[in-house]
Amino acid sequence: MNVQSGFESASEKWICQKCGFENDITEENVGGQCKDCRKFIPDDIDATLCDECRQIREVRRAEKLQKAQAIAVKLGKSLLATALSIVMSAAKKAVQTYVASVGSGNIFDKEVHMAAVAAAKESAILQMSDEVQGYVISKFGNIRDWLTQKIDDNIKQQIHDIGARE
Repeated sequence: MNVQSGFESASEKWICQKCGFENDITEENVGGQCKDCRKFIPDDIDATLCDECRQIREVRRAEKLQKAQAIAVKLGKSLLATALSIVMSAAKKAVQTYVASVGSGNIFDKEVHMAAVAAAKESAILQMSDEVQGYVISKFGNIRDWLTQKIDDNIKQQIHDIGARE
């Protein structure tokens, strides 16, 4: 009854708009209606989902959550790959600057190395979108520390590779 237009639960009786039957308005005759399957839900005028439809929604919600998690993992890998690509590019430029500053002596110069790392770090941060930076921070904490480590390791490896070729 209460799903029919014009129904008032404060009334003492209601005439069904479908069949014309006169009903008394008691808890037995008043209930909710499931908005998914339209099934009558007795004893709860405010109910909007039956137990079956609530369970179906929970299963669907769990399935959607699993899909969202899979997408997040793929997106995370993509964002990390982007961040590492930016780091590699910035480190390569830093190595070129470092090698040009040190000259052909292949002597490690800590000040030049630190300047190269700092320049590469700033370059990498400027190239990273907010989304990439947010991902790095969420996975590794302080982005500047992470960049310092990655760029430093990359510069050392590239300089080692240059020395090995010569």
